[in-house]
Amino acid sequence: MARVMVVSMGVQRTAAISNLLRSAGHQVQSTSGFAAGFEVIAQHSPELLIASARLENASGLDLVSGAQETLPWIHCILLDERYDPALAAEAKSRQIGYLIEPVPDDVLLQQVAIRLAEGLPRRWPRKTPVDSVRAEITNRPGRIIDVSYGGVQVELIQLTEVPSWFDLTVPDADVTLRARPIWTRRGPYGWMWCGAELSENNAEVLGRWKSFVDAIPAS
Repeated sequence: MARVMVVSMGVQRTAAISNLLRSAGHQVQSTSGFAAGFEVIAQHSPELLIASARLENASGLDLVSGAQETLPWIHCILLDERYDPALAAEAKSRQIGYLIEPVPDDVLLQQVAIRLAEGLPRRWPRKTPVDSVRAEITNRPGRIIDVSYGGVQVELIQLTEVPSWFDLTVPDADVTLRARPIWTRRGPYGWMWCGAELSENNAEVLGRWKSFVDAIPAS
């Protein structure tokens, strides 16, 4: 199940949507307003954002845009009280769900499932190193399978569980970056594969990482 953020469509509606999603097994955070919504999004890194198209003095589309800049993998659904053809077209062009209230529970859950099942276009092209590149997560050895400016896929050994946040050390790049797993897959004999989103904010560290990625020939 997914981490979902609900940003206000009114207190009662927000509570109803949150309870519906929790009953379906999702982890739900909710709040109201643009500023509070963006703060909680940055703090909890949801996989899906459900927001009102109109947030008092701000636009739900602006909130979605900020979320997509911060979290390139995020899926989004806008809920509107009346149909707006321009907003509907903009949402479609940006792979954002656009629904008109009231939305029946079964329809909303279906749309949530569809959005979470969809893949988003890669924000950065990935590269596959020709030679083995060492990597460590929580001091456990592994190797990098592919990289991009904003993400990495790592093959690990002797790691029973991937933390929700971790330091990724790449000796060949002389860099240690903060990251969080997007997915994990277990294999035989203690092997594990992990795809992670980089969450590093240090400009110098990110510069070294970018230079490392640029030096890898495009596959």
